Amino acid sequence: LLFILAIGPAPAPAADFVFRHDDVMGTSLELNVRADDEAAARGAEERALREIDRLSAVFSNHDAGSEFRRWQGGGKGAVKVSPELLEVLAASDAWRERSAGAFDPRVQVFAELWADAAARGREPTPAEKDAARSRAAAPAWRLDSAAGTAERLSDVPLTLDAVAKGYVVEKACDAAMQGDPAVRGVILNVGGDLRVRGDVEHRLAIAGPREGSETTEPLAWISVKDRAVAASGPKHRNYQVEGRRRSHVIDPRTGEPADAIAL
Repeated sequence: LLFILAIGPAPAPAADFVFRHDDVMGTSLELNVRADDEAAARGAEERALREIDRLSAVFSNHDAGSEFRRWQGGGKGAVKVSPELLEVLAASDAWRERSAGAFDPRVQVFAELWADAAARGREPTPAEKDAARSRAAAPAWRLDSAAGTAERLSDVPLTLDAVAKGYVVEKACDAAMQGDPAVRGVILNVGGDLRVRGDVEHRLAIAGPREGSETTEPLAWISVKDRAVAASGPKHRNYQVEGRRRSHVIDPRTGEPADAIAL
C-alpha cells in the first residue's frame, strides 16, 4: 500500500493590530486585536466602536439625551426601559447590597456637593452635608423585571458610571469577538477599565499614584488572561478644596471623600 501525504503550507500565525481613539466615553480607548489578518482586526474594531456608541447612548450621565438621563428627568411612575438599562440598574441593586452600601448610585449627590465646594473654594458646611445625606437616603428606584419597567421613587441624582463603564467594555469585547473566527482575542482598555478576552494574555504595569509615575518604575506587574482590571486614582481627578486635594472617590455611606489613599 502506498500512502501519499500532501502537506500544504502552514497557516500564518495570528498577528496583533492596535487601534487608538480619543474622546470615547469621555476618555481614551486602546484596542489590541489578535487576528489572522488586518481585515478581520478592522472588522473587530468597527463592531466594538459601534457597540460602545450604542450603549453610551443608553448610560451616559453627561449626555442629556441618553436613555438614563431622560429616565432620571422623567416623571413618577413605572416606565418601560431598555433591557440593558434594566440589567445595569438590577446589578447596581445587587452590588449595593453585597457591599453593604459602599457602592451606591446615589453617591452622585455627594459628587455634586464636593464639585460645588471645589468651585467655591471652601469645604461644605455641616448643614450642607446633612442635607446631602438626607437626599441620598431616599429610595432611588423600583424595578419590575417581568414587565421590563423602572420607576423613579425620588429626585435624588444618580450615576451609573462605576458599573456601566465596565458593562460597556464587556459588551464591546463581545461584539469584537462575535461572528468571525479569524479574531482570536482582544484587549480593550477604556480609560483604565481593561478587559482581556480570547487567545491573548496581557502583562500589565500598575503605575503609582503620584504625579509623573507613568515614567517611573511600576509598583507591580500583573498578567491578565480572560479577566478584567479596573483602576482609579486621584492623580487625574480630584477636588481641590481650601488648598487640599480630596479624592474623587466618595464613600456613599458617609458622603466624605476617601482618605485612606495616597494623594
